[in-house]
Amino acid sequence: DLINSYVGLLLRNATVPAASLASASDLPKADEEGNVLADILIADGQIQRLSKPSSERVAENVQSLDVGRKMVWPCFCDPHMHLFKSQTAPRCPNRTGSINDAYASEACDRPWSFDDLNRRVDFTIRAAQVHGVRFIRTHLDGTEDDRAEQRDACWKAFDVACEKWRGIVELQGVANLYLPLWSVPELAKRQLDEVLKRPNVVLGAYCGVIREKNESEFAAYFKELFRLAKLHDLPVDFHIDENNSPEAVGLLTAAKELVEARKTGYTGQVLFGHCCALAVVPAARAEETVELVSGLSDVTIVANPLTNAWLQDRRGCSDFSGSAIPENPPRTPRWRGLTLVQEFQSKGTSVALGGDNVRDWWHNYGDADPMEYFRFGVLQGHLDKPHGSLSRWSTSINRLPLKSFGHRFCSCVSGGTADLSVGPGSSADLIIFNARRFSELLSRPQSDRIVLRSH
Repeated sequence: DLINSYVGLLLRNATVPAASLASASDLPKADEEGNVLADILIADGQIQRLSKPSSERVAENVQSLDVGRKMVWPCFCDPHMHLFKSQTAPRCPNRTGSINDAYASEACDRPWSFDDLNRRVDFTIRAAQVHGVRFIRTHLDGTEDDRAEQRDACWKAFDVACEKWRGIVELQGVANLYLPLWSVPELAKRQLDEVLKRPNVVLGAYCGVIREKNESEFAAYFKELFRLAKLHDLPVDFHIDENNSPEAVGLLTAAKELVEARKTGYTGQVLFGHCCALAVVPAARAEETVELVSGLSDVTIVANPLTNAWLQDRRGCSDFSGSAIPENPPRTPRWRGLTLVQEFQSKGTSVALGGDNVRDWWHNYGDADPMEYFRFGVLQGHLDKPHGSLSRWSTSINRLPLKSFGHRFCSCVSGGTADLSVGPGSSADLIIFNARRFSELLSRPQSDRIVLRSH
């Protein structure tokens, strides 16, 4: 309403993370936390100007609002969600909280009707919108189901949600198969036929546990999926190494095949989600994997702090989902499921944070709020040091993950732009937090944040 009530809106004395700026020219030098103080002029739904703080008078048709050094961020982008599973935790409860029982609970709860999907998906998107989410990549669970009625209900629910939320919360879908099934022609064709009807769906794969003894077999499966992605000029999104096995080689194998795919001319964005096992594999293999991935272009690593802290190292985990852990006796988890986020970032690889699951069998809690898992990720991964690091990490839930959505998606977004930076020409999709610095920002849930939208 503030934006639309006047020709323009001037936000005075806004604290902006320097890493969120499209350009830092003509602005004060960043402070020790990596933040810049600026005035932000908004008109016609876009940021028109960034300038040094000033007390100059403004035109009568411009509303001036002094935000008192409060932090102003771009709106959020969640690169890894499961909207179709959300809001199901009370149904078919996960008995142990383990990955294997999460699979069992989901199988028990299916099939989902369109009405059920539509209701839950809409609720979760509304929650995300209130928190300031602008873009969501959601995995289209159920579109791989053997039952045609289930597949149809899922595709319909996705299409309806896309249309309803267009221009407000833009959705991108991931059409997954278990990785080996992309090498089964009839199953690959069935999924591709649906993907190619839509400009906002990419290819995806659940990789399961890939151990050293299976490396050559799975290398062929990765090769085929990259071949299909190149053929249709599509990004790829992987659930990979989401387990606790010290024998895991999933990401290493995938990276080797992506090196070969790049040589053939494949240029699509590739996202590797979870990658938890890198924290428990031998150090030499972890280092080799990080180094290999760092040499690849257009790759994003996505960690899921909340979900994997809840799932990983659980009592009751079977060898189906990694190394078995007896359900009894009582046992405190020894590690928290976070991949090597600092190591990847230090080598120049893009690292983003995703919410993953919202009140389902894979994570019983959550409210689709990126600030919640940013705060938890900072604590879990010690991302606040060295001092000044948080400005850079703040982009892990907005402009950085949006790049992984790919050019095809960005060109079809309502309004023709998909940008989450703060600078002239950027959309005025912003969040004003009741905090002047990171120590204040991360001390409270920020439930009183103000979300400004350009539409």
